[in-house]
Amino acid sequence: MPFFLAALLFFFIYCYFVIWWWSGIKKVQNNWLIPESRTEHNFSIIIAAHNEEKYIGSTLESLLRQNYPSEKYEIIVVADRCTDKTIPIIQTFCSRFSGMSLLQVQQTPENYSPKKYALEQGIQAARFSHLILMDADVQTGPAYLQTLDDYFASGIEVLINIPKFTPGESVLSAYLLPERLLTWSIAAAAVGHQKAFLAFGTTWGYTQRGYDLAGGLAPLSQSLGGDDDLLLARMQHAGLTTGICLRSAGWGQTRIPASLREFIIQRRRHHSAGKYYAPVVKMGYFSFHLSNLFLWLLPLFYFPAAFLLVIKFLVDMLTLRKSSQIFAESLSVNNFFIFEIGYLLHHLLIAPLSFVGKIKWR
Repeated sequence: MPFFLAALLFFFIYCYFVIWWWSGIKKVQNNWLIPESRTEHNFSIIIAAHNEEKYIGSTLESLLRQNYPSEKYEIIVVADRCTDKTIPIIQTFCSRFSGMSLLQVQQTPENYSPKKYALEQGIQAARFSHLILMDADVQTGPAYLQTLDDYFASGIEVLINIPKFTPGESVLSAYLLPERLLTWSIAAAAVGHQKAFLAFGTTWGYTQRGYDLAGGLAPLSQSLGGDDDLLLARMQHAGLTTGICLRSAGWGQTRIPASLREFIIQRRRHHSAGKYYAPVVKMGYFSFHLSNLFLWLLPLFYFPAAFLLVIKFLVDMLTLRKSSQIFAESLSVNNFFIFEIGYLLHHLLIAPLSFVGKIKWR
């Protein structure tokens, strides 16, 4: 009887999050309109680049090919302690586009996240009221700025965006596709409930007013990660209207981690910001992952609980299928089973390591 009750308890907890997800997704898909008459916004695109000679050229090239008036956007690249050819590459682009500028950071203040400090310098130098933050290895399509402008025209001040990537043939890639789909759709569902807590620093945007109301990045300086989630939390506290880009023309394209080691370092950095999350968000994450863990473990001690695990798999499959439709991806059965096992191991082994030891950037 105790195992039966435990199985039901964790199953109902899991179902609560699934219902929350589906209801949020439905809301966010139905609450976005573009005004018929509007004025195009001016954008300051800010990129922090640390030894990005392999990727910065492609990123800047994609930004120069925008179907958007060139006088209505500027590009500010902050070279963060670069020791490779990043700076000469940026200088070449500065000579091609008068709206591009280069800032150089030689040293970061003690106990200050290097990326946050670099972004802060770029934001301080921005001339326009709408800010787009991008990683140095993100490529955009020609309608990127026009699409983001459409969203800002609807009256929002914070725009969460989606960092797509080109899937490869590795097991890591097979896991990352459904894992990213789930993460993107959780972010979208939270926006639908007007309780946004998850953003992606790879590419997103907000107004200068929103940034100032949230207190900027300085209060978050000691966290290596979190220039997205933690700032978003402060923006939500300030009451800023938040949206998420669900149009593919506005998504950025980035790369997947080149190795398992790079993936672990990246995820430890991302998860480490969790210690600064609001208590309700921490409790939500804890409850969700605990219920997922016990739905896996209980059949080992109480075999009838395997029925609930099978139902969980079916629900997960439907959820990921819906996510793949929203974000224009294609999932295979192979993706699904690799995800189910990988997601459990990821949050059982890698996530806890994010709160111990020294967190590296790379």
